[in-house]
Amino acid sequence: MKSSPDKKSDYTIETPSQVFAEGLSKFIKNVRAEDLEPAYAGNRPKLYKNGAPCGDFIFLKEANVIHLLGMESPALTAAPAIARYVVKMV
Repeated sequence: MKSSPDKKSDYTIETPSQVFAEGLSKFIKNVRAEDLEPAYAGNRPKLYKNGAPCGDFIFLKEANVIHLLGMESPALTAAPAIARYVVKMV
């Protein structure tokens, strides 16, 4: 039985790293498939905390890393405002 998108449990990455490297090479010089490490697949991972969905726009700063979590729609529309907020965090 195939799972529905909101109940997806298999995020296996089947695309070879070389395909990603070729696409990235348009933006990052000398990137190689060996430089890439798979994390997860899927486009809209839903975040949950204690079994309840988290809201959009979670900003988490840990040392010198800023994590932007739960960026579902309207994140693209809000990208300039998100960028200004992150700049202030830096």
